[in-house]
Amino acid sequence: MKNDFDFNSIGKKMPYTVPDNFWDEVDRNVLSAIGSGVKAEKRRKRMRLVWSLSAVLVAASLAMMFIVRMPAPGQQQESFGQVEQAYSSLSQADRDFLSSVYQEDVFINE
Repeated sequence: MKNDFDFNSIGKKMPYTVPDNFWDEVDRNVLSAIGSGVKAEKRRKRMRLVWSLSAVLVAASLAMMFIVRMPAPGQQQESFGQVEQAYSSLSQADRDFLSSVYQEDVFINE
């Protein structure tokens, strides 16, 4: 191999040619391909968001149905008098136990 190769002897002529307006077409084609891909990706993201929100709303609705139990029609809610009557029917040991439990309750004794 020759070590004294001279790049100046090659010249500055470009060995490759492209048709007229080639780079403009490349730009247009790339931008149109990217633009349609971006629109499709935005649509996919939007649909993913809609499905996620729908799933969250359904889950929240089901959770509310199980947590908040509405009394059935015709079912009577207990009054304070009924609670007092039930408490008075307890034995003294049960009353003492309930009192000790309620005294340790952090939410009642704030």
